[in-house]
Amino acid sequence: MNTAAQQTSPIPPARLAGLLYLITIAAASIQFFIRTHLIVRGDAAATAEKILSSETLYRLGIGTEMIALVSGLAVGVVLYELLKPVNQSLALLAAFFKLADVASHGADIVNYIAPLVFLKNHANVAGLEPEQLQALALIFTTIYEAGFDIPMVFHGMHLFVVGYLLFKSTFFPRVLGGLLAVAGLFYPLGIIANFLIPGFYPYLFPIFLVPAFIVLLSFTLWLTTFGVNVGKWQAQVDRMWVRR
Repeated sequence: MNTAAQQTSPIPPARLAGLLYLITIAAASIQFFIRTHLIVRGDAAATAEKILSSETLYRLGIGTEMIALVSGLAVGVVLYELLKPVNQSLALLAAFFKLADVASHGADIVNYIAPLVFLKNHANVAGLEPEQLQALALIFTTIYEAGFDIPMVFHGMHLFVVGYLLFKSTFFPRVLGGLLAVAGLFYPLGIIANFLIPGFYPYLFPIFLVPAFIVLLSFTLWLTTFGVNVGKWQAQVDRMWVRR
């Protein structure tokens, strides 16, 4: 086992994790642009018109959500394998947080799909007036945006644990690991502040999420460009086998 571990380089999985993060970030960014372009807050008729006139774009948003879910789940598995030499229990906890992130996000996507059911499949919602269907479509998009806060909390806790493991490791810059842990805390703190202080949402992105996004992007670029220190990673793998 030890020999096999020594023959396995951590560089490919590190770069794969970085690539998966990039895919996740790109897919989420595309979906965010589509959502803000098509959904008109407080105007059900305008939202319905935009969705129906740009149905392909709206469906593209659903597709990019699916891509983000798959790549997000994969990155959780890859990071577990990469970080378990530091602390296997915490690496597993980080993977579970990512799984909870993906699962809750996947459940929330149903609310994003619902407007197409109301606006396109009239036979399944017979008896409702067009204005009522438009109102339902807007309500479900609003529920989707509110429900998105739940996976963001799990996402933040995933980043916090990953950042802590990177900080404790010897094969990754401690500064970037510490910043990632702090950035991870920004997500749940921002979401909690948004619930406790109504109207805080406009300040949420510049205060909490923009710095966290910059740190996450820096971490992603480091993974894809430099990976990890192979010698130090192997030393921690050897110590892991000795402990066993």
